[in-house]
Amino acid sequence: MVAQRPLVGVTVWRRPLATYLGEQTDLFTLGPEYVAPLQDEGLDVVLLPHPSNARAMAARLDGLVLAGGEDVHPVRSGASPQAGQHYDVERDANDVALFHEAKRRGIPVLGICRGMQIAAVASERRLVQELPVTPEHPRVSGADEILGLRHPVAVEPGTRLASLLGDGEHVVNSIHHQAVEQAPSGFQVSARTSDGVLEAIESTDPAWFCLCLQWHPEKLTAPAERRTQRPIFAAFADACRSAADHPQHD
Repeated sequence: MVAQRPLVGVTVWRRPLATYLGEQTDLFTLGPEYVAPLQDEGLDVVLLPHPSNARAMAARLDGLVLAGGEDVHPVRSGASPQAGQHYDVERDANDVALFHEAKRRGIPVLGICRGMQIAAVASERRLVQELPVTPEHPRVSGADEILGLRHPVAVEPGTRLASLLGDGEHVVNSIHHQAVEQAPSGFQVSARTSDGVLEAIESTDPAWFCLCLQWHPEKLTAPAERRTQRPIFAAFADACRSAADHPQHD
C-alpha cells in the first residue's frame, strides 16, 4: 500500500486580471513557483480560497503555507490606508484564522512575505507601513528590477533557520515595502538586514514548526539560489510528514 503524502494548504490572492472573458476577470491566483518546491519535497498541495471554514480546513491539513500577495489592511496596525493600494480584508481575516488554527493544532507553518506579516498581526504586532529607503531596501520599479534585487541578511546563531542555512550572511531577494516591527510573543528573530529590518521570525516552541520569511525563497529559481533555499522547504516537508503521522484531534 502506497503511503499517503502529506497535504499542505497554500493561501491565494484574489484579484481581477485580464483573460479571454474580459479585462477584469475575478480570479484566485497563485504562482506555480510556490507549488513546485513543495511537490518536489513529496507534499500534495491544495489551494485555499477565501472565505473558508478555517477550523474545518485546518483539521484536514498537515501543513500551511501563508503565501505572499497584497498588503495587509493597515487598520490591523493602527494605520490608515495608503493611496493606490488594494486591500482584501476578507483574505486578511481568513489568513489570520488559518494561522490561529494551525497554531492551536500544532500544524507546521511556512510564512512567506505577507505570510510573515500575517503571523505578526495575528499576534497583535504592528507592521512598518513603508520602509525607509536604504541600500538594502531601495525604491525600484518594473518586474525585472524588482525580481532581480538582492541584499544580504544575517541569520542569527542558534536558531532553527541557522540549522538549515547556517548562521552568518546569506543573500536573498527583496520584494516587499513593508516589514514586521517586532517579533510576536512566542517567536524570535532569526534573520535581519543591516538596516534593522526583520527578515525572518520563528516559533520558540520546538514542538511547533513555524518559520516565517520576509523574502521569497520560491522566487529564487536560478539553480544555485534554489539549492540555498531547498533546506527550508525540506525541513517544512519533514515537519508536515511528522504532523501527518501524529494528527491532533479536536
